[in-house]
Amino acid sequence: GTSTYGGIVGVKNALAAGSVYTAITGNTAFSTLDLDDFEGMIAKMPSYGFKGMGPKWYIHRSGWAQSMLRLAAAAGGNTTREIAGGASQVQFLGYPVVFVEVMNNTLTTQTSTSGLCYFANLSMGAVFGSRRGVTMEQSNEVYFTSQQTAVLATERFDVNVHDKGTASAAGCIIGLTTPGS
Repeated sequence: GTSTYGGIVGVKNALAAGSVYTAITGNTAFSTLDLDDFEGMIAKMPSYGFKGMGPKWYIHRSGWAQSMLRLAAAAGGNTTREIAGGASQVQFLGYPVVFVEVMNNTLTTQTSTSGLCYFANLSMGAVFGSRRGVTMEQSNEVYFTSQQTAVLATERFDVNVHDKGTASAAGCIIGLTTPGS
């Protein structure tokens, strides 16, 4: 919530301890995560988190390939057509997967690292407020001697992660962290 970020606190830094699931000992990379880690995240979700639009997985595409896709392919019961064509809507353990390309994509071992992925109902846990859309102004006078036009664009918005849980109880956003060394 510093001035660098306009006072906005993102999901990773907003979550209280009750909303964080720590992977099983030894699972310190996307390639070592197992079903117990992801099922543990689902188990932490309070019942109200399954209402409305329901929860989804939020993860970087590389992390998904090394963990969720690897586990799904190894689970068996897949047909050649499913493996070759993939799914039209990517899902894991029955919930949609949303790829977030700005999330953690480190594929090597990382200890005590939070924000590997999230199991979240963002419609119930966070809100995006738009105070004013993008406005643009221009001036031909500012850089007249350089034959340039100055353009000023502004927007007013905020993000509030309000259901972040407490020290002992989870909210409807669950984050995955790797165990310490």
